[in-house]
Amino acid sequence: MKPTLLFTGHDVLFKDSQGNHSLSPYYFDGAAEMLVGNQVSKALDLYPMSIRNIFDEEGPDTTDAYLRALQRHIANAFAAKDYNVQIDSQLPWLLPCVKRSIPGHTTQLSHCRTRNKLSEPWDKDVRDALSTVIAVTLVQSGKVNPHLYDKLKRIVQLRVDFHLLELMDLGETTVRMKLVDSKGNVQTVNERVGEEIQALKRLVELYRKPSVSNAEIMKALYGMSDEHYKVTFISPFSYGKSTLINSLLGEKLLKMDIRAETAIVTKVVSADINRLYVKYNENRIERYTFDTYEELKEKLAGLTSVRGGEIPQEVQICHTLGRLPCISLIDAPGLNSRHSDHNEKALDAFRISDLVFFLINPGHIGEANFSRQIKEFLSAIQSDGLKKRYGFILSKLDLYVDDYDVIKNELEIVLKTMDPSHMEDRIFFVSGYFGLIGKMLLEGRMELSEVRKSHGVYVIDEDDIISGRALEQYHAKDLLKFSQIERLEQFIQGRGEIARASS
Repeated sequence: MKPTLLFTGHDVLFKDSQGNHSLSPYYFDGAAEMLVGNQVSKALDLYPMSIRNIFDEEGPDTTDAYLRALQRHIANAFAAKDYNVQIDSQLPWLLPCVKRSIPGHTTQLSHCRTRNKLSEPWDKDVRDALSTVIAVTLVQSGKVNPHLYDKLKRIVQLRVDFHLLELMDLGETTVRMKLVDSKGNVQTVNERVGEEIQALKRLVELYRKPSVSNAEIMKALYGMSDEHYKVTFISPFSYGKSTLINSLLGEKLLKMDIRAETAIVTKVVSADINRLYVKYNENRIERYTFDTYEELKEKLAGLTSVRGGEIPQEVQICHTLGRLPCISLIDAPGLNSRHSDHNEKALDAFRISDLVFFLINPGHIGEANFSRQIKEFLSAIQSDGLKKRYGFILSKLDLYVDDYDVIKNELEIVLKTMDPSHMEDRIFFVSGYFGLIGKMLLEGRMELSEVRKSHGVYVIDEDDIISGRALEQYHAKDLLKFSQIERLEQFIQGRGEIARASS
């Protein structure tokens, strides 16, 4: 019987009289000639960023090169030159590539896939989401260092079809790999991930159904960030939450706070592709793509305008900035609003959050209703047994630097009265404005000329204040250090370790 080369959609098999041999769909294209076969599969843990999966390849040139390399590998490994080729019927694009690149074989389409395939582009989106949920789950469980997330996610992504098949058959999958960090340290991963993770279950269920609607797929994709570590920012009014979130991310992602007349919850989510999800009443979800953050801001301005028609209930911004992996930043409506639904939205945000920050305008600390606002915040985060980790952020440090000690002392007095368990390390006095400019200038995403024209930007050098045309590129580090935003960022990345130790 003539041997058969089989492309299943999740594996590449060679069948002969000795049995079935997995050749793997992976390839490495960094050598003099393309490498394929199990030697590449074995190197996956070491070089995940340099290895690709042929079933995810869209370029005909690369596909042709892979097929020719595969033919050479089969000739060397099995001494076989004459064999049939079978291609899964849901991979029709591969048929002309095979006939063109490795002619002379009897080639046909056949049904050999062991799972359903969603329509494009949904199938790729859902598989990517599945990879994300698995990787985030392992990071959130403490099994994998967050700094290794990119490598972890890439390896899971390359193997996602195998994990999906296990999940469909067993309701769980085991992730096995060895992750190598930048210093050469090896972390061995051998962890089970199961469908008790609801975000994972919703994605897998899409493949179990004979047919699914676009609305079902959209809902499952929208929920893929449910396993992220969630950090909520709340304030009575517009105290610069958007500037603060922009500063943490190092990009002008949000133009301004959502209008006070609305009760929109805004989630900013680290992701692998720029997407904007908008949730309306009755869980109707719409999705948009954006190439630039200016394009995103224009879209947000239209969606959140009180005069723009239907107002969303929730906005989810998926960004590819690379900062704060596995973390969602949530901008919630303020408490004590004249709008009745704001408190309800804020409490909903509290319930799903892991860490909550109350943003404070330093100029309001001495006002009569300030203590009441703090009391309402503390009462809210402890309601219904929530007992969330929390902290306080004093904003606009650049405007109040001369009164730094006085303001912190005043806040300490208020907190000691209302919150005996309060810790000083939970208070952050920051300048989101300086932090954002410092990061963007340091990383070359903002011109020095623009910084020099920016209102109120200065650097303190001993007793001198440097501003305007006197500012130089090297002052980026000074702006960032002055902003104290990195201390807040480290606290968030550490999952509120200080708060955890005190509880």
